[in-house]
Amino acid sequence: MSGPLRVGLIGLGVMGRHHARVLRGLDGVRLVGVVDPAGDPDGAVHGTPVHAEPAGLLARGLDYAVVACPTGAHEEVGLALAAHGVPALIEKPLGGSAAAAGRLVRAFEERRLLAAVGHVERFQPVLKELRARLPELGVLSQVLTERQAPLGGRAARTGVVQDLATHDLDLTRWLTGREYAWLAARTVRRPGAAVEGAAAVLGELADGTLVSHQVGRLGPVRRRTVVVTGEHGRLAADMLAGTLLRQGPGVEQLLRPPAAPDALTAQHREFAAAVAGRGGRVVALREGLRAVELAESVLARATRSDGVTV
Repeated sequence: MSGPLRVGLIGLGVMGRHHARVLRGLDGVRLVGVVDPAGDPDGAVHGTPVHAEPAGLLARGLDYAVVACPTGAHEEVGLALAAHGVPALIEKPLGGSAAAAGRLVRAFEERRLLAAVGHVERFQPVLKELRARLPELGVLSQVLTERQAPLGGRAARTGVVQDLATHDLDLTRWLTGREYAWLAARTVRRPGAAVEGAAAVLGELADGTLVSHQVGRLGPVRRRTVVVTGEHGRLAADMLAGTLLRQGPGVEQLLRPPAAPDALTAQHREFAAAVAGRGGRVVALREGLRAVELAESVLARATRSDGVTV
């Protein structure tokens, strides 16, 4: 394949703008067009054609597309890309339901067409370091995650289990190589809210490791941590600080993984390499489907507290 890869972006919301920033600075790719019904009023992709509908973008001829529109539109957009033979990197959660995510998986697999889901945490340098060091802990006993985000506009439309917990449900499986045996949860809604704003998820992996995921969008503080405990010590990753704390009998070591591209840039580099036939490590759509299935299981088993004043 000669020349830069021709890439299209669908969606210019918060995440879409991050994708646009990375794509516009990425070697070997060229952002040739964007789709967003609202246009580009703030000039996030100044100089790049912006279309109201995917048809205009598809007419430009794409080597691949990035789907960052609202989750409820992933299925329609993804199926259109598959029908046109366009490889796709689709933001998480893969679909608004497991059924929708499953249809996307089948559409791309039946055409043997490259597609991946944007579970970007798998590309975090500090989590890659934690995963590499996990054997040092011996037999695992607990995985604890906390993910807090400030209250924002999305909170009124997307619950934290789908929006935030899917990250932790996926990265726990990826870190440990284990599947969940069971899940339960307690969720909280603000008065008048249509979706949950916080959730406490408790689970167990197939090997007996206990798991706890705390997610919320009800306060002013941003926090993203993972703590894994085993028979020989614990590893605590702070994704925002980029640090990994190794603790054991008589040992406390604060590690900073070597400088590396940020996770989103790393994810894009890998996907572009895969499209160009140069290898490339991507997160398969079936992994995204599994995260959506687990989120649905959490919500189906959750007990709910309404009318809580926060």
